[in-house]
Amino acid sequence: MGLNPYVRVRVSQVKQGFTRGGSLSRVLSAAMAAAVAAAGRPSEICEGSARHAPWSAPRTMRWMVAATVAAWVLGSGLPLAGEVAAAGLLLSLALVCLLPRAWTVSLGVLLAAMSAGALRGPTEPWWTAPPKPVALSIEGRVLRGCDGHGEFVRCVVATEAMGTVSLRAPIGRCEAAPGDRITAIVSAKPVVPWRNPPIEDPSMQSLRRGVAWRLETARCVVTGREAGALDLLRREARRARRSVDSALRRSLPADGAARAVALLFGDERGLDEATVEAFRETGLAHLLAVSGAHVAVVLRATGAAVLWLCNRLRWLAARGLGWRCARVLPLPLAGFFVMMTGESPASVRALVSGVAVALLSLWGRRARALDVLALTVLSMALIEPALTHDLGLQLSAVATAALVARADVEAAPKITQWSKIALAWVLGALRATVRVGLAVSPLLALRFGRAPALATLANLVAAPLAELVALPLSLVTAVVAMLSPTLASPLAWVTGHSLSALFSLAAWAQRVPLASTAWTTPTAAQAAVATAALVAFATLRWRARAAVVVAAAAAIASMEGRLRSEQSAHGELRVTALDVGQGDAIVVDLPDGRSMLIDAGGALHGEADPGATVVVPWLRATRRTELAVVALTHPHPDHGGGLRAVFEGVTVREFWETGQGGALAMGGFYREAVTAAQRRGAMRREAAALCGAHPMGAVTVTVLAPCPTMNPEVAPNDASLVLRLDHGRASALLPGDLEAAGERALLSRLAPVTLLKVGHHGSRTSSTEAFLGALRPQVALVSSGHPSPFNHPHPVVVERFARRGVPLRRTDWEGMVAVTLRRDGGYE
Repeated sequence: MGLNPYVRVRVSQVKQGFTRGGSLSRVLSAAMAAAVAAAGRPSEICEGSARHAPWSAPRTMRWMVAATVAAWVLGSGLPLAGEVAAAGLLLSLALVCLLPRAWTVSLGVLLAAMSAGALRGPTEPWWTAPPKPVALSIEGRVLRGCDGHGEFVRCVVATEAMGTVSLRAPIGRCEAAPGDRITAIVSAKPVVPWRNPPIEDPSMQSLRRGVAWRLETARCVVTGREAGALDLLRREARRARRSVDSALRRSLPADGAARAVALLFGDERGLDEATVEAFRETGLAHLLAVSGAHVAVVLRATGAAVLWLCNRLRWLAARGLGWRCARVLPLPLAGFFVMMTGESPASVRALVSGVAVALLSLWGRRARALDVLALTVLSMALIEPALTHDLGLQLSAVATAALVARADVEAAPKITQWSKIALAWVLGALRATVRVGLAVSPLLALRFGRAPALATLANLVAAPLAELVALPLSLVTAVVAMLSPTLASPLAWVTGHSLSALFSLAAWAQRVPLASTAWTTPTAAQAAVATAALVAFATLRWRARAAVVVAAAAAIASMEGRLRSEQSAHGELRVTALDVGQGDAIVVDLPDGRSMLIDAGGALHGEADPGATVVVPWLRATRRTELAVVALTHPHPDHGGGLRAVFEGVTVREFWETGQGGALAMGGFYREAVTAAQRRGAMRREAAALCGAHPMGAVTVTVLAPCPTMNPEVAPNDASLVLRLDHGRASALLPGDLEAAGERALLSRLAPVTLLKVGHHGSRTSSTEAFLGALRPQVALVSSGHPSPFNHPHPVVVERFARRGVPLRRTDWEGMVAVTLRRDGGYE
């Protein structure tokens, strides 16, 4: 059966668009129109769809492409079951085929994109039981060079037995480059994300990229080389990066060189923590990350130089090829620069967009920025779905979309007076920064729970200073310094002062009151509604904007009310063990709405800080922005390593601890936590003042040990702060890491409990028969690593609870565990 006349007309429009130099928007519009019309043939299931008018306006098409990409990205972040996603696809098909209005077709396309993204979105971990660490010998091929991270280097290695793995080695002990074949004796640990709904562990991104194992080695040996063309380019890019670093260090002071490296390559290792925090809090962190702006600067600078040179070559100038050279020749250099910076998704996106614009320009086609952006992001997401979860790519795409969305409809004013030109430039820059700030605010609030209040004003000055002055000067200084350090001296002086001005601006903005505004972390649905409202607000007429704002506010408020209701303890006592790996972080929700935090986990063996990556994000996401009490049971890093992030991230009224850390003059994480508590105004109380009962509404919190005073000579585990919680006939005991000696000392003060938090993560030195006999718990929960480096909980302890018929709730098996204790003595 042939095409109907309407389809033939649309197909001819597609052909004309390609042959007559039509814009990409019109070609895409006609192609989609032809596809929709073709679906209306009687032989297809969408019978009758051809009578619906398809979209033909370029502006509508551009927004439709952008919205489809956004829906696909949003869907890929939703952990929907396959059946739900499949049902979404069927529903979208029904909307497109059965309902006779154009807006239902649009809704159907968006729903289909979201469902398709969900089918390729986050998946459950690949194991059925927590695997154990293993030691073995591996052989593999380096995919990414071994780049330094503090005292270690990290490589991405392809192996036959374990697939793609991440390898960590001490600095100087694994000098491998892309394409090298290596051997090493390694300790292999599986990538096991911490499971604490509704937040997601960052290590899920490793699994999405196919990296399921983290390896550690003391030394690797390069045994050969299998370098292809891409590997050779990456190898040369690493050499060039080191040359640039050396040139900057020779020509600039130590602090200036570190700033230039951070600005050029996004390498923050040479900067102090306070400087990095200043950029984050003031909304300038994107200046210290390789983004599309870096690639754009390289393309524009090299393009201008190539155009100047080509126009002076008579043969090229006579044939009008100068502009073609300026379009094409900068691309290889920009690609090499992207390799030098580590190939971040945001820089790759900018490079691909640059290539697309150049090709379309050479082909004689008009390339609209929003079309190129949407198709670039969609193509990258289809090739590598894990990229949709990369924050850098998300921010880059959203910010770029906000900048270019209205570029086609805002005509440049015809101004000849310099004063008016300057005013127009300032107003245009202000509008652009406001658009970008509003566009990325839902994403920043979703990821970090805060949005910089001064971001618009700070970026108005800092962005031009960085991208038009400091960044080009740093790049030129490095190039000239590699050729002649003497010639680079004047440039280095100017570069150093421009960098000082930029970093001083960030430090000044941080000192301004309310420089960074803490938000309640929105849910993904709330962020999606806010983003949709911002898009609608930017595109609709003024009369419709008020309705959009009211509808969005009502939807977000409704979602907020439902979330707070779900998180409320509803007059009962709830004990939640967060999944922080090998450590403890226990949240206690009291019936009156207040909350306590007992310990905050800690980083072991170079892992991420669970206080910053789990505890604080979870507290914000579940609307616990104030804690009545934060307690440190004993000064060990797996219990207190995350406390500093907690004190800095939420409001804390009281800080309870044993006082042993102060008596032993401990530093490190303990000193950082105490300092942070004092700085944030938390009242510090030690064991001597805590022993006894503390009524907290309908719950009585009793400190049983170390009482009456803390003995600094006792081992920290046996000097743990032991808390008993009584709620009517229900009770819970939280013994910290109490071991056998501490349990014996406490036996005379023990009474039966409903819930027992198993001491010392289930070590066989704890949970003795006498201790369990005195407590007679109805249910027990244990917080341990998965896999645990200490074999916790120990099989002997597991057998003790099983023999007594006590259900054992385990974070290594279940992830986050919550137990609600009712006043009548029951639990659920």
